[in-house]
Amino acid sequence: MSDTRSADVTTGERQGERPVTTSAFPQRRRRTDIQGLRAIAIGLVVISHMSLPFLAGGYVGVDVFFVISGFLISSHLFDAMDANGRLGFASFYARRARRILPAALFVGAATLVLGLVFLPPLDLPDLGKMARAVAVFVPNMWLAYSHVDYSTVSNPSIFQQYWSLGVEEQFYLVFPLVLSILVVTLKLRRRTVAVAVGVLVLLSFVGAAILLHLTTSWTFFSLPTRAWEFGAGAIIAMIVRAHPRWLTVMPRSAVSLATSVGLLMILGAAVFYSDQTPFPGPTALLPVAGTAIVILAGSGSVDDTFAQNVLSTSGFQFVGNISYSLYLWHWPLLQLPASTSGSLTTLPLWERLALVALSVVLAAGTWKFIERPFLRSRAARGVAPKSNRRVLVTAVVAIVVFVAASALPSAIFSRSTLTSSTAANSVSPTTTPTFTSVVPSNVTPALADATDSVSDGSRENCMVHTVSAVYVNDCAFGDTSSATTVAVFGDSHADHWLPAVEKWGTANHVRVVDYSKVGCASVDVTMILGFTRYPQCTAWRAAVLEKLRADPPALVVLANTNQLAFDQDGMTREAAWDAAVGRTLRLLPRASKVLGLANTPQMPDNVPICLSVNLEKASACGAPRSTAVDQTFIDSERTAFERGGASYADLNDFFCSSTWCGVIQGHTLMYRDEGHMTATWTRQLSAEIGLPISKALHS
Repeated sequence: MSDTRSADVTTGERQGERPVTTSAFPQRRRRTDIQGLRAIAIGLVVISHMSLPFLAGGYVGVDVFFVISGFLISSHLFDAMDANGRLGFASFYARRARRILPAALFVGAATLVLGLVFLPPLDLPDLGKMARAVAVFVPNMWLAYSHVDYSTVSNPSIFQQYWSLGVEEQFYLVFPLVLSILVVTLKLRRRTVAVAVGVLVLLSFVGAAILLHLTTSWTFFSLPTRAWEFGAGAIIAMIVRAHPRWLTVMPRSAVSLATSVGLLMILGAAVFYSDQTPFPGPTALLPVAGTAIVILAGSGSVDDTFAQNVLSTSGFQFVGNISYSLYLWHWPLLQLPASTSGSLTTLPLWERLALVALSVVLAAGTWKFIERPFLRSRAARGVAPKSNRRVLVTAVVAIVVFVAASALPSAIFSRSTLTSSTAANSVSPTTTPTFTSVVPSNVTPALADATDSVSDGSRENCMVHTVSAVYVNDCAFGDTSSATTVAVFGDSHADHWLPAVEKWGTANHVRVVDYSKVGCASVDVTMILGFTRYPQCTAWRAAVLEKLRADPPALVVLANTNQLAFDQDGMTREAAWDAAVGRTLRLLPRASKVLGLANTPQMPDNVPICLSVNLEKASACGAPRSTAVDQTFIDSERTAFERGGASYADLNDFFCSSTWCGVIQGHTLMYRDEGHMTATWTRQLSAEIGLPISKALHS
């Protein structure tokens, strides 16, 4: 998204023996149609991020940018090799640094300051980590490593928009090396180079299509699975160079039709795609191909069709000019207000519109006072080795300074006070709970430690975390020498009950085994992960059922969240789930008793983060029982279990009063995120979970 700043490419390209003459192929130094494409791309992205009830697929604007980048950067690279017989890496990377870094580091520094001032204290360590990833051009890899789902993450980083910049920067690092090896070192003919690039594009596309079903985060964020989109632009650049005369004789009607069709393909994807569309992969073909068609159609001598004239209007040109800065600015401005109060709910429409308007103003200022001066200054445009070295050294120094500044969030966080001054007494779980109104000075676990308050099963990797894994771990807890076994089977909401079941098992001489996998329900539904079906869940569930039938435990406890997406097979959510419960009960060993557990309350926000900005008003982080507990789902699920001869337990009265679900009881913090219990709170429920377990065992 960065190098697309410049559309100053010529449409007449050298063939090696001589340039195409101006009379045969009029050159347009500035591709206004590409500038207009940028305006469409950034418009789609911004509208998508505003969460408006249309253009849900506006994220395809990033793919438009990728194709444009591939086209322009390839054109520049071929120009350099034609002119000098080599690439000139110092000159190339100095130019990239001038175009990319000034705005990126300026907005990044502003974002860091805004985050330090406005973000909840518990977000500061992650802010620093993401800032460092941005500084060294790997934010996309950090997000993928952190298993971020771009479409569903509830508390996104205010640096998250830099992921696409990271992909582009990595492309700029790799692709010139590839071309240099093919053209300069191996001295391959252009046609052979085109074939080689085509093969790489195909491999990237196939890899994205395959990996999409294994890991959505790496598929979405990584260069190898996005490289084919840049490659599509590179192929267009090679076509333009290889057949310039053919482009000059394209009929006006063909150019007009191609441009219109390409734009409709982009807009069609934006309109009809959603966060449930498997993406990227084959579905990305539509916006990528549409962009490639528009660029190719605009590379000829016909440049005044209706669609091209629209793209060339002053409004489109203005937005295209500021598109890079607007992309950088709009995301943190939209995200910060949603985080400052601890509430991550949707902002009012008027506020979103006002923030986007502010983004436009800031982007225009950044373009005028940051981007243009660096692009137009005499020193910046120098091509002498000393000038290139000066630019690169300056870039390295700026990056080092930014990396150093990224340590500030952690330093400030280490000095933060994350409790009130009031201590609280210990209380025992009760069906008439009262909730502590502040974050007590003796809160347990501490807010900063809440994320690590997990079960022994999670800590010892007994719960399966890897998306592609279908193996079954053998982990035993409680009284491991006992002949009586209770199996806890389900997703992460089964695992978060483990500390209570384990404590009860130890006290009652019962062996407890943990069969859990993140995001995988134990009932027979087809789970949806990101944009697509999750077959590994089905395979893992089948493997657990086979193990249970081979060695039946005395009791199987089925526990799952009701917040994850699954294939409903045309039925209501409750009906599809209840049918799956029935199928699962029939698949479990007949020798085992079965107990179903109702899902625990779901809070609207990450509880520790919310509390970190509401130290004196903990109630701001709770929720009405009517919204935190899906009682309709629970009642329906209970009926399904009991119809199948199983037991069922709903312990939510220990979490909620008749009207309200709180987050702190006594001095115990109940949640480590929106819906998972802290191990500290769960252990306090050992007697309460033990009652339905004992009853089910002896039924």
